[in-house]
Amino acid sequence: MAELTLTDVPAGHGCISKLTSDDGDFRITWDPADPEDTENARQAFDDLQRAGYALYRTSAEERSVIRRFRPEEGAMHVVAVRPNRGG
Repeated sequence: MAELTLTDVPAGHGCISKLTSDDGDFRITWDPADPEDTENARQAFDDLQRAGYALYRTSAEERSVIRRFRPEEGAMHVVAVRPNRGG
């Protein structure tokens, strides 16, 4: 699979990124105007959330935790991070 960077994400599209050293990086992009793309992204979001990842909506200005996938709010970049656990 080719490396995908945020500059490769088409304008107006969303992107979910999960970056881990355990099983490699995962990225999915979606076109908010395409119902199938959006549903695939929603499923990926829900799967990551169920797996315990914290999901952040990011932009150049801010980062905020999100708990629901809301494509109607426009294109977004979501970063999935597994919370640190003490041991």
